[in-house]
Amino acid sequence: MTLSTIIIISILFVIQAIADAVVDTLSHHMSTSVFKGLLNNHWWDPKISFKNKYRYGHKDEGPRFLGSTTFLVFITDAWHMFKFIRKTSIELAVTILIGLNWWQCIIGVLLIKIIVGLVFELFYGKILRK
Repeated sequence: MTLSTIIIISILFVIQAIADAVVDTLSHHMSTSVFKGLLNNHWWDPKISFKNKYRYGHKDEGPRFLGSTTFLVFITDAWHMFKFIRKTSIELAVTILIGLNWWQCIIGVLLIKIIVGLVFELFYGKILRK
């Protein structure tokens, strides 16, 4: 493994750690965080930003747009965006670690996202619900 590969992987894990810190801060410390006073609370505050996934902000109205509650949820609010960044950083680091070239890394990350997304939706949406 080259020094540049080690540096890239290290940077990806730093990005992962920052994104993880943002997700946890938004989830557990929004009221005392640097995000509290930002203008667009509908993007930053998870207590209300989850509504961005739904038409008119109501789950009963269905998704706001195709994929807003599944594969494109990361563009609906900060919590999902930083969760996406966190996961993508890890997925990309793994594909680099196993020695894939740049286009194989892209395909690898996409395959990981599809598999993990389908399993997540199965368990979150069906198996783990009453």
